[in-house]
Amino acid sequence: MPTNFVRPILPQGSMIGRSVHSVDSATRAQDSGADFLLVGTMFATRSHPGEEPSGPGLLDRIRSAGVQSPLLAIGGITADNVAQVIQAGADGAAVITAILASDDPERAASRIKSAMHDAVGGIGENRRPGSRYTTSRR
Repeated sequence: MPTNFVRPILPQGSMIGRSVHSVDSATRAQDSGADFLLVGTMFATRSHPGEEPSGPGLLDRIRSAGVQSPLLAIGGITADNVAQVIQAGADGAAVITAILASDDPERAASRIKSAMHDAVGGIGENRRPGSRYTTSRR
């Protein structure tokens, strides 16, 4: 549904995210008033077999096109590759399979969280301008 149709029927303060797969769709989603964008598929994933991943370069191209909306990378995100998407301009990552399919979901989530924290440790050197990362350290 279009963002301008959905927003009036949602409770005040609700956030609307849009799934995007190209620079053009990201620009349109931002212009339509989406609060955040899910960008993917970043890497090969079992949930989208046979789909060609876009890779972190898509995040870089979206940021270079001037999109300022928060970007969440999705698709095949693991502790081993989450730093790549953060460094390419993502504000965060949506992770499903790497946690749910793990023998130890708590450990898998902890590893991903640690990798994200490590990725933002050198914000000045490692992050694209325009991207932002916020987290709570508990």
